[in-house]
Amino acid sequence: MVSTHFTPNTAYFNPLGRVWEFLAGALVAIFIPYIKLNKKTASIISFLGIFILFSIGIAFPSDWNFPGYVALFPVVSAAFIIISGNESEKRTLVNRLLSNRYLVMLGAMSFTIYLWHWPILVFFQHYYETTNLGVVKGMTIVVLGVLLAIITTWLIEKPFRKIPKSRVWISYIAGFSFFIPSVTLGLGAKYYIENLHDVKVDFKRSAFEGDEISIQDDASNLNYWYVTAISNDLGETMDRDNGCATVITESKISSCDFGDTSSGNVVALVGGSHIGQWEPFFSSLGNEYGFKVVSIIKNSCSLGYEIVEGNDTCKLWNENIVDYLSDLSPDLVITNSTRSNRPRENRLVVGNPVEFVPSGHVEKWKEISALGIPVMGIRDNPWFESDPSYCVWKNRHEASLCARPIEEVLLSVNPADAYVGEIPLFISIDFTELICVEGLCPAYFDERLMWSDTHHLTRNYLEYITPSLKASLEHQTSIFQVFNNYGESN
Repeated sequence: MVSTHFTPNTAYFNPLGRVWEFLAGALVAIFIPYIKLNKKTASIISFLGIFILFSIGIAFPSDWNFPGYVALFPVVSAAFIIISGNESEKRTLVNRLLSNRYLVMLGAMSFTIYLWHWPILVFFQHYYETTNLGVVKGMTIVVLGVLLAIITTWLIEKPFRKIPKSRVWISYIAGFSFFIPSVTLGLGAKYYIENLHDVKVDFKRSAFEGDEISIQDDASNLNYWYVTAISNDLGETMDRDNGCATVITESKISSCDFGDTSSGNVVALVGGSHIGQWEPFFSSLGNEYGFKVVSIIKNSCSLGYEIVEGNDTCKLWNENIVDYLSDLSPDLVITNSTRSNRPRENRLVVGNPVEFVPSGHVEKWKEISALGIPVMGIRDNPWFESDPSYCVWKNRHEASLCARPIEEVLLSVNPADAYVGEIPLFISIDFTELICVEGLCPAYFDERLMWSDTHHLTRNYLEYITPSLKASLEHQTSIFQVFNNYGESN
């Protein structure tokens, strides 16, 4: 459930997340001889199974993540259809329909169709450089998948099925011969895309120094490889390979050092990925002002707040975080101050508010302030309904179409400001003017994509606006002026 909510694509292909579906089929096979139904009950169950199956296929909401609990619908409908057709003497209308020779033939090729449709779909998406293919191209993919399935079934599958058991080694040799080049080609393509095309684009300007950004439409300079690689454009603390951030399944506290690592002054970046995204900016600031940035990040968690309901690892992490900070004794703790509205349901908050300050945040601020450590809270950034970078790619001459209205994700006034003065040593920081403007939160600015996914700012964008971020920060607080480039605190 947790993996499906935050990384549905990964969960879809994760065998551990899908194994229960196969177990459900095994249970049906085990218990079906003991299930006795009269014809009326069998008819009801068969119609119910068909109804659920078609309903979920036609009326499946786009904001429902699959698999997860949603997978119950097709699994249960399949079980109903199988159970209802167990006894041939009580065959229902649905059973007779599904027994049609052509449907049976199509069903026998269903897995082959499934195997063909995916590479065809990916090819179309890359060829047309868009994920929004439309009805005509979508139907073309379906037809091609069926035709290729028919061809491979008759030319490959059926001949191999006729191989006698005494010569079964032929099947293994053939399978191995196809497997090796296919895996090699796939891994090679993956390496090529992720490493050789890693966020490459020519930028005309080196740094932005304005007070606020602007809404822009012309994104015609975009490089397609830059768009496809943008999900990797995060700071070092968010890089999965260096182990800086604690993963969702663990509760241990992990940290990494950035900025001026030789300095005796320490600034702790504490919370989830929404504060971890700011590491490149504060690392740059640390090198300039002379302080060490210690990133203490846990994915899908936040300081004092469970982003995922029932996440025990987040609870354990938060139970130990204040003691950890007490031992570290940083000069400043930087964390998020608010949570903005997600496009999907926010299961933890009644009413799904536009923006709020979690009570857990406030409790931790008080505990850390009691240690004599100042706390700087950065206002949360917006969430998008779908990938904003691909949206810009599809609308390169009207990039403003990809902007999200600010009123959907943020309040008119930063709600964290109410705690300034109420909590000793609490500082409220708001960079909204460099993320949203004119009532919109854009996805593109000055030839740069702003978002690595639906809710994290790119490292490239943060590096570009660093002078503006620094000016905004110095306007809102003077706390960094106590540091100097010699690692001493005034």
